[in-house]
Amino acid sequence: MNKLNPLILPETLPMDKGIGHNTPGEICAANASRFDQEYYDQPLTEYLVGGWDQDPLVELLDFFAPAVEVDRRVTYKEFLNVEAFYADDNDDDVREIGQEFREAPRAQTTEVTRRVPNKGLTITLDDDEASERRIRREADRLRRRLLRNELRRAIALIDAAAVGTSYTWDNSEGKDPDMDIITSLNTAADTNGLRNNRVAYGETSWTKRLLAHRAQNSAGGFASAASSVSELAALLGVEGLSMSEARYKGASNLTKMIGNMVYAFYGESGISQDDPSHTKRFFSPTETGEVIRVFVHKKGPKTTELTVEHYSLPTLTFPIGIFKRTIN
Repeated sequence: MNKLNPLILPETLPMDKGIGHNTPGEICAANASRFDQEYYDQPLTEYLVGGWDQDPLVELLDFFAPAVEVDRRVTYKEFLNVEAFYADDNDDDVREIGQEFREAPRAQTTEVTRRVPNKGLTITLDDDEASERRIRREADRLRRRLLRNELRRAIALIDAAAVGTSYTWDNSEGKDPDMDIITSLNTAADTNGLRNNRVAYGETSWTKRLLAHRAQNSAGGFASAASSVSELAALLGVEGLSMSEARYKGASNLTKMIGNMVYAFYGESGISQDDPSHTKRFFSPTETGEVIRVFVHKKGPKTTELTVEHYSLPTLTFPIGIFKRTIN
C-alpha cells in the first residue's frame, strides 16, 4: 500500500467497481451513489454509533478538532485574531463638541463555504465466514479505520500551521521540560492574543520529559517526573492535556500519530462554526440522522458487501499561534 497526503487518505484504496468486479475481502473506497435505503442496516448502525460516541479515538479526535454539527454545505468565518485586540492611541475615541465620533475601520472577516464530504469504506465478505459476529467485527474495524483517517487529517492540519522549534530533553543537568512549554505558551499568547489551552504530547516526547526530570539532582525534578496528566495540565495552566499513544499502520510498520512532538493550540468543545478555535471538525448527519451509517447487502451468490459511511471535514479555522516542539 502506498502512502498518500494524510489530508486525503492515509493509504491508496481501490475504487469500488460494482457487483461482481471487486476481489472478495478487498477494502474499497465507497461509491455513495450505489447505496440507497434498501441496504441500510439499522441494528448494525446503532451498534457502531455507540462505539463512535465512546471510543478513545473519538475523544482524541475531538481534542484535536472539536466537533461542530453543520449542514452538508457549511459557511464559516475564519477567525482573525488581530481584529479582537485593537486599541486606539491619543484619545482617538474621544468626541469633540460639534464633531462626530471617529469611524473605526470595519472588521476584516473572511467567510468560507465548503462542502462536507461523504467518506466511507467497503469490504466484501464470503458468506461462509459472514456470521453476525464477524460482520460486527469487520464493521467496527472499518469504523476505527475511518476515525484514524480523520485523526491523522486533524493532526496534519495542526502540524502544517504550527511554528516549530526543537528542544533536547535528555539526562543532562539543568533541563526543565515543563518550563520550556510554559515559556512557549507565553510566547504564543503574544502572537494570537489567546493563550493556547490544549497541549498534546506524543508517547516519545512524554518519555523524554520523564527522562529529563528524573536526571535532575533535585527534589523538584523527581516530583515533576511523577506528575500525572491532570497535574501537568494544572502546572502549564491549560484546560486540556493529552498524552497520545495512538498509532496507525503506514506503508510498512506501525507509526505513532504524534511521536516526539509536543503541540499547543486553542480549542473549545461545544462551539459553533464561527467561534474561535484553531481547528474544528464539521460533521453532518447521514440521511437517517446518525453520525455514522452501515449498509449490508448481497453482492453475489456467496458474498456480502459491508459499507460504513459518514460526513466529516476537519478544518483549520484559525492559523495563527499554534506551536510545535520537536523533542530530540
